[in-house]
Amino acid sequence: MSGNPYPKDAQLARGERRRFRKVATWRERVVLRRQKIGVCRRCCARWGTELHHLVKRSHGGDDVADNLIPLCRDCHRFIHEHPNDSFLAKLTDAEYAYMIDRGGEDYPERAYGVSYER
Repeated sequence: MSGNPYPKDAQLARGERRRFRKVATWRERVVLRRQKIGVCRRCCARWGTELHHLVKRSHGGDDVADNLIPLCRDCHRFIHEHPNDSFLAKLTDAEYAYMIDRGGEDYPERAYGVSYER
């Protein structure tokens, strides 16, 4: 046993670092909107689409293309009020991988109330 009960390396040791989320600038948002806007992933409507974060911003979701999907206004509101898996089956591999990587294996169940696996 050393004479120092609280060694310097233990004092300076850091725990798990918090990963801050990527927030898009105005110009990046314009580019993301051009890349991702399109047909609603839930009902296939072509009008009034908005971008939905797969991993919620409050859960650390980034403003990146793999975390955004187009939904019409009605479906976007419906998913926030009544979470379900109606759009999860239409995710690309990159979107699904981002959701699992950032949110964890159980994120679809925690965020949308459904058990979903590929």
